[in-house]
Amino acid sequence: MKNHRYLRNASWIKLAALLILAALIVPLIAAAFGFAPAETGAALAVAGSITMLDLSKANDSDVVKPIVEEAVGAFPEVSTIAANQLGAGELSYQTLIRDGYPSVSFHDMNAGLTASKSKTRLERFECFPFGGRVQAAKHAADNWKRGGASGYFSFEALGVMKAAMFAMAKQIWYGRATDAKGFPGLKNFTAFGTTVTDPITGKTYSLAINATGTTANTGSSAYLVVSNADNVELQFGTGSVFDLPEPRIGDYVDPNDSNKTIEGYISVLQGFAGLQTPNVHCVRRICNLTDDSGKGMTDALLAKALKEFPSGVRPTAIYMSTFQRYKLQISRSVVLNGNGNQRPDQPAVAPVPTDYDGIPIYATDAIGDTDAIEAAALSEE
Repeated sequence: MKNHRYLRNASWIKLAALLILAALIVPLIAAAFGFAPAETGAALAVAGSITMLDLSKANDSDVVKPIVEEAVGAFPEVSTIAANQLGAGELSYQTLIRDGYPSVSFHDMNAGLTASKSKTRLERFECFPFGGRVQAAKHAADNWKRGGASGYFSFEALGVMKAAMFAMAKQIWYGRATDAKGFPGLKNFTAFGTTVTDPITGKTYSLAINATGTTANTGSSAYLVVSNADNVELQFGTGSVFDLPEPRIGDYVDPNDSNKTIEGYISVLQGFAGLQTPNVHCVRRICNLTDDSGKGMTDALLAKALKEFPSGVRPTAIYMSTFQRYKLQISRSVVLNGNGNQRPDQPAVAPVPTDYDGIPIYATDAIGDTDAIEAAALSEE
């Protein structure tokens, strides 16, 4: 028994010695490779896709952060589409895109191989100036019952931030049809009738899937998006996502009488934003969705759109209007939740759709239900 007890004690002593040795060696290894153990978790977190909301929390001023967090709820694009902050002084960047792969083949013994290389091209993505002016009349702000001048200015700043996020979300989908001075959007990238050829398999895929609705100016689109650093990603220029300096006191023109001025608190919400689409398989769009019978969103249409991605490429999210999410819900009600004699306690309507085949579904007010019916490719610009 004494020998067994001695062996057990010896084992614990060895284990303790190993743990102590590890505690001493790990910091030395970390220092040798230029990082501290405390930074490892952060590095792993950054390895995944981050969003505009994440960047704002990390980089924006203390004035902007709470405004962004309060405004973000209504716009799923802000918290679900990947985003990147360019370096100091950078408002554009180039990325190398592969359009073709090197050739490979089986060959005879002692035979050579044909030399080849990838077919590539450089594509430039730019960030465009974006923002809004925040101003509040001093005589009104100073007498604001909910926090005085700072409370009133925060109220106005929140309004500008919400407007900015909505404008940004619309630009993501509609591009320069929304604002000609902004970046091209995903509707530009997925023009009606456009196809792409996979550079390695040679298979052809449709970028836009036609739901065949016909009633004029009642159209809508849904987007199946792959969002990460190599696919759809928002780009923000130097500095912060949004910059909102502390308000200054100055005069501005009376909006009701251009001959008069108002003393007020003034600031400008400013940023630089762009959108990259470097991969032919980064997005697919279902277009001409309407309220016509059988022309709204269905699981069959989502399956058809998913078929247009190569094997191994899977969207990270699906975006559609609130109305088309309702159409999907109704279509699921008919198939999955119809009441019958044997199912008297079943609900009459299916739950609000939250996913398709495990891919999250987000409803957004930035995608409209009054789009023109598409029958030809749109201009890229």
